[in-house]
Amino acid sequence: MQGRHRHKGTKGRGIQEAGYRLFVNSYWDSMKRIFYMVMALVLAAGGMARADIPVFDSFETSLGNWTSEGGAVRVAVNPYSGIYTARIQRSDGTSAIRLTNPLQLSTLGYTSVTLAFTWIGDNGGGTVRFMTEYSVDGGTNWTQIDNLQLGTTRQTYNKTFTPSSITDNFLIRVRGGSQSPTCNCWIDDISISAKPDNPVYWDTNGITAGAGGAAPSGTLGGTDTCWNTDSSGGSGGSIGAWTGGKLAHFAAGTDAVGSYNVSISGTQHIGGLYFDEGTVTLSGGVLQLPVIVPVYVANGLTATINSPLSITLGGLIKSGAGTLVLTGINTYSDSTTISNGVLMVSIGGSCSNSAVTVTNTPGSVAGFGVSVTNNMMQWTCASMSFMTNGIGTPQLKFAFNVEPSTNLAPLQITGDLTFSGVPVVVASLGVTGRGCSYPLLTVVGTAPTNVPSLSGVTGTLAWGETDSKTLFLTVPAAGLVITIR
Repeated sequence: MQGRHRHKGTKGRGIQEAGYRLFVNSYWDSMKRIFYMVMALVLAAGGMARADIPVFDSFETSLGNWTSEGGAVRVAVNPYSGIYTARIQRSDGTSAIRLTNPLQLSTLGYTSVTLAFTWIGDNGGGTVRFMTEYSVDGGTNWTQIDNLQLGTTRQTYNKTFTPSSITDNFLIRVRGGSQSPTCNCWIDDISISAKPDNPVYWDTNGITAGAGGAAPSGTLGGTDTCWNTDSSGGSGGSIGAWTGGKLAHFAAGTDAVGSYNVSISGTQHIGGLYFDEGTVTLSGGVLQLPVIVPVYVANGLTATINSPLSITLGGLIKSGAGTLVLTGINTYSDSTTISNGVLMVSIGGSCSNSAVTVTNTPGSVAGFGVSVTNNMMQWTCASMSFMTNGIGTPQLKFAFNVEPSTNLAPLQITGDLTFSGVPVVVASLGVTGRGCSYPLLTVVGTAPTNVPSLSGVTGTLAWGETDSKTLFLTVPAAGLVITIR
């Protein structure tokens, strides 16, 4: 689809007015609270930090991104609620939860950090009870951020600060003091976010306004000077070559509304990708995303990344109401989260090391889809979870451009599939169905018993095979032709 689609005000007024806000949403299900923390692109009234390195944990299954020190533990029950939390004790000053893997602030050009969590404590004497701290040298030395004075009511901590130096060995911890008597602090719903340096905008025509026409193709990397700090593409900023870790916008100005390709030269570090206009395809090379990074696609647009995504410690968050298409074999090992719009993957590719979560921001629709062009191949991931967050039902899409196989499911989940919100399966057949049962997905780990609803075709869904870990679509009659949506 061509044409310019943009949230009003998100571009041309700078990063301060259009950014990611971290949402915390929770509800109770059979007296068990299920916690969701997702990122959504929203319009802010100025000065809002972008959460472009999200680390978040609710401790429902483990300590997650955190390591226990000095007896800090994950507990199932505390005196104030029945949910999992991390418990820190004030006693000898060693009890703490510490971020396990350092954040690479320097590589990605991040300038400030936000730490947020909810907490509650019991009473105890003394003044220094618990404290938040950061380290810029991997944990050898620590700098205090704040003291926490305990109370028996649930409180929220939210602090944005600038570290003493910007390094790739940045850690955070929450630690108990070294006073008597012993008392406890329960930490929950903890997140770390960071603010990047200024974004850059794809611009192939120098300081002339705009990006260089409707289809400004070019190369990301090398010596090409195709990046402007001025969002209009004009002379208000500076033009230069790509430098690793920046937040890349496609594109400057308002003229790049056509379809165009950007070639990736070698391996390039990306701090985030924004597809604001046009139909953009990234091909060749390798995109290395060292942390959990945002990939935003504006409403009505489709962006395609053919380049493999290689991430050592990080993951990907898909936001924006548009569609992101991944075709490569991606090797990153952290989470893939779809909070808005659709993430479509092509058969034969994979995110085999990644846990995929589809969890909509309130009032939006989030979906994961598989485009099937070869009925002898699968797309694989480590696990998959669908969560309903406020208004909106998550979607699981299958777009068949060939007749579905009656033997091989196009989607394989090597771990568990969980439904905290049962998705709608949206199927489209671009070929004639033969009145058969077609496997859509297979689960190696634990599969749910809930059967999703069906949209797009006339048929039924059911869990089958002897272990009930394969979801089948049964088309009732031969000769059915459905147009791809």
